[in-house]
Amino acid sequence: MRNRAVKLVRIAIITALYVALSLAIAPLTFGLIQIRFSEMLVLLCFYNRDYCYSMIIGCFFVNLFSPLGWIDLLFGTLGTIIAVIAIRFLPRDYLAFIPPVLCTVFVALEFNLVLHEPFWLSLATIMAGEFIAVGIIGTPIFMLLSKRKEFLKMVGADDRYFAIKEEIIRAKKYRKVLKEFRAEFKKDKK
Repeated sequence: MRNRAVKLVRIAIITALYVALSLAIAPLTFGLIQIRFSEMLVLLCFYNRDYCYSMIIGCFFVNLFSPLGWIDLLFGTLGTIIAVIAIRFLPRDYLAFIPPVLCTVFVALEFNLVLHEPFWLSLATIMAGEFIAVGIIGTPIFMLLSKRKEFLKMVGADDRYFAIKEEIIRAKKYRKVLKEFRAEFKKDKK
């Protein structure tokens, strides 16, 4: 019972944080040129799948305030759903910014259909904003935070995350042993 309550509280907190950050900078949240700094929270999905719910619900609530109306609820939320699912399948945390950046195609399509903005211009500007928020700002922050056990405990990093980290450690050890073996082999050959 306690674990379930903790999960629900985490989901609620991150959802509320996403909504608050997005609406606090509303002029930058919507529009052809947008940088949703709250989007960096999507990287939490790599650590724990429960945050996928936070991002989807948060995006839905933020898009209730969109000047584009119901269509933003549909396209924006669909893009978020696909992005967070894709993040869960990635093998490394430094790649987690890619799905949200690529899924801006849905928002660009929305701008093209509703406002008749040129698709490629919309895609370029919205993708750039997402890359700034998630790739340039969010990824380094989360890469640093993920080195702290306290952070991993606080966000409730799941078994999948720790299995990935264990695999990375094993791969590094293997490469080190292989490098030493090659160096020894070359030395013996001479």
